[in-house]
Amino acid sequence: MKNISNGPGKLCRALAVDRSFDYASLLGDQLYICEQIGGHKKQVEKIVASKRIGIDYAEEAVDFLWRFTDE
Repeated sequence: MKNISNGPGKLCRALAVDRSFDYASLLGDQLYICEQIGGHKKQVEKIVASKRIGIDYAEEAVDFLWRFTDE
């Protein structure tokens, strides 16, 4: 089970997220992100894109807004 989801491809495989979800909103009903606070789940309302971190080697990709966090 170790390393089953360390990386975007492995994470998608572990969660059964395939290409049928391309362009799906992460704030919709079909595919969504939620956080659990105590015993209650709360759907994330806003996702913010920012520059990736720790990838100085990535040349032009270093400035891609491919890091996503909830606000």
